[in-house]
Amino acid sequence: MVASIVTAWAISIAIAIIPLIVGNQGVFVNKAWIDDHPFFGKVVTLEEAKQYAQRLVTYSPKFSLISDTDVENLLNIESWSEMERFLSKYNLGNESFSVHRTFG
Repeated sequence: MVASIVTAWAISIAIAIIPLIVGNQGVFVNKAWIDDHPFFGKVVTLEEAKQYAQRLVTYSPKFSLISDTDVENLLNIESWSEMERFLSKYNLGNESFSVHRTFG
């Protein structure tokens, strides 16, 4: 009896934690809460964030420093952590593009 309760709790905790693992973000997380951003509402999809990042890359004075490979990698970003890493790599919009919480 006690073993089945412990097993049930262990399974439910595992199910709750799996989406939080960074490697699984592309599967379980598709929206993020970005606070006080002039171009977004509070909740943004990853596709909207990619479009915003493409505009930043295109119109940035640092465009000449960004390699073609990185521009292609931008199109293949599958998680919010990858998006934040890309923006921080070139210091593009990080002050205003801050993900506070992700959810699916």
